[in-house]
Amino acid sequence: MSALSDLIDALVEAGFSSTNAHELAPKLGGLGSAVIEGGVAKFTIEGQDFAMVPLDENGDFVANIAHRRGLFADLILLDGGNGEITFPTDVDGFILHNGVPGGAKFYRRLDTDQTLGAQSLAVGSGASTTAAAVGAVAIGKGAAAYVSGQISFGSALPTLKTSRFTAIAETVGTATNFFTSDGSGQMSGAIVFPQTPGLYELNITVLVREGTTENFARMVRRCVLSVGADGLATSIPAGSIATPVADFLQSLSGITLSLTGFPGRILYITATGQAGKTLKWSMCVDVVATTVA
Repeated sequence: MSALSDLIDALVEAGFSSTNAHELAPKLGGLGSAVIEGGVAKFTIEGQDFAMVPLDENGDFVANIAHRRGLFADLILLDGGNGEITFPTDVDGFILHNGVPGGAKFYRRLDTDQTLGAQSLAVGSGASTTAAAVGAVAIGKGAAAYVSGQISFGSALPTLKTSRFTAIAETVGTATNFFTSDGSGQMSGAIVFPQTPGLYELNITVLVREGTTENFARMVRRCVLSVGADGLATSIPAGSIATPVADFLQSLSGITLSLTGFPGRILYITATGQAGKTLKWSMCVDVVATTVA
């Protein structure tokens, strides 16, 4: 095969269309030596290196061009091209350059390697979400989310944390059902606290509604949940349960809310409905936790 044929084949392999390769090869061959590297045609004219890249059917460039990499201290001082992005090898994030020496801006990576829940986010030193924490957010030092939809806030004090949980339940007639964070009604969706001995102050707000009617209720409770020294025993002392605001029941009667600390660090809150009615229950739980370090 001729050198021209070899060049055509190399251009096609690099991503150029057959038509473009046949048009380009003779021109490159007349310009001097040409090589194909990383999908780019490189050639030299009068000692100056140049490169050509293939275009797709829309006329857009098709090429794999790597960003500059290096130590953060070196990259941040570069002027770079306006809009150029470089990646430090010693810090998680990227640097955006504006063409002015000293004008580059560093954008730190937000999430941590312990962001394990699908569609979740963990930001901050030691922040994490477990695989069960789907759609959860953990923000701040040591913040941990372990329940679907949980929002957890860390603290500079390792034994003090705050969180918010949301859960729903449905009752048909006078049946009793319990709240779950994923709406499944199954124990897999229960609100489970970490296996760390401690006290959890709970502020609970529940809204109840019958379909799109004006039959609704609001119920507010406060209590303390205790996780024992073994990290498993769980209880809500009866004396800690309070009703800071009287229940408001509009065209609903006989509905009840029950709070129990279930073995295994589970917050077991149940709703009992009213005869002849299908009710939707929505719950928000704000938590202040003090745990053993």
